[in-house]
Amino acid sequence: MKIMNILIVAASIFTLVLVDSCKKNPDIQATPLPIPPIVTTKPVTTINSTSVVSGGEFATAANITDKGIIWGTDSSTLTISVSNKISNGATSSNFTDTIQILQPNTTYYLKAYAVYSLGVIYGAAIKFTTPPTVYLAGYHGSSAAYWKDGKLFTLAGGTYAHSIYAVGSDVYVAGENNSAGLRAVYWKNGIPVPLTNGTNAALANSIFVSGNDVYVGGYELYNNNANLPVAKYWKNGVAVSLTNGTLSNTGIVNSIYVVGSDVYAAGFTANGYMGYQIATYWKNGLAIPLNDSNYSIATAQSVFVKGNDVYVAGNEKNQLGIGGIPVAKYWKNGASVVLTDGSQHAGAYSIFVAGNDVYTAGYEYSGLTGYSAAKYWKNGISVSLTDGSKYGGAYSIYVLGSDVYVAGGEDNNFDARCWKNGAIFPLEISAQYSRSVSIFVQ
Repeated sequence: MKIMNILIVAASIFTLVLVDSCKKNPDIQATPLPIPPIVTTKPVTTINSTSVVSGGEFATAANITDKGIIWGTDSSTLTISVSNKISNGATSSNFTDTIQILQPNTTYYLKAYAVYSLGVIYGAAIKFTTPPTVYLAGYHGSSAAYWKDGKLFTLAGGTYAHSIYAVGSDVYVAGENNSAGLRAVYWKNGIPVPLTNGTNAALANSIFVSGNDVYVGGYELYNNNANLPVAKYWKNGVAVSLTNGTLSNTGIVNSIYVVGSDVYAAGFTANGYMGYQIATYWKNGLAIPLNDSNYSIATAQSVFVKGNDVYVAGNEKNQLGIGGIPVAKYWKNGASVVLTDGSQHAGAYSIFVAGNDVYTAGYEYSGLTGYSAAKYWKNGISVSLTDGSKYGGAYSIYVLGSDVYVAGGEDNNFDARCWKNGAIFPLEISAQYSRSVSIFVQ
């Protein structure tokens, strides 16, 4: 047994000596690990509602098999295996990419990556939020037009666009087409959808999209008689008349709003025999007058529904006939809220409710300059957008978060205007005459 133990010890010593000698042998070397790349995510630039620019820069860039940027809305899952990706191949140079498929008004996370033989190296994640997309409708030169984030698009065959609405990437614009009689029409992504055949003159003043249904409000003349407008709206091209077109029951729809199965329209009705004009809104075809036609003439220009409350903006002149001064106002569930004091002509064209705040856009003349100033009112407090040195008007208002967007115009060759929080939002304009009368933000 002692002899066996001695042999085991001797064998162990021999093994240790052999291993030690191998370590000291310069002809036997371990394979070096590859040097990992070091990549930095470039700061994001040129952030638009649907695109952004970023990229990556390398401090070391050996052994790269792929590189690029990845992005998503969840920072915890931002990896090349599950995220959106732009690949820039295996070269070791710095790179810049433009992502062009983003959603507006959305928070994203983005980072650069580099792949090498042992795995993936990432740059730091950068958080950014795309701004909302701003749509405007009106006219540009002799053509109906709309603007998307300031870029101009003209509408084939259209002479005037009165209203705009967007759902996802689809853009709906309501207006008029003069190519075969004055026809009510709307365009979906620039493709015209006629609502009338041109036998009777008609206009589309307002558009609203609810699910798969497209609602357009406006009017069509009865027997093409300019004194007999029939207030109506179209649901998916099928007309619904709100007045009958007789001289005692005419009207026009200026605005439409849909909540669930309820269809609200706002405009006016008139008795042609007496010349009375009544600010009116309709709920599912039932007319609800807003002023007393025995004492005043009024028009409803815009309707907005929030919960059980119905808000309607317009103007009212507390005198029959051609005299009197119209005041800007709105009605909440039929109760009148006056915005101007009646010393100068004024009117409200659009209303929007955000939280507990009521925003109304319109105009008011100045006794000093003799011109109208574009303005909006927040809870009755006016905010001027132009100084009244030339004609101005605010025709549509939209509120998103803390930002207030207004469409309108100022008369220097009838320039279209858009304001964001009182500052002018740039628009592409190349014709002498232009106007923006409707705004939608998403």
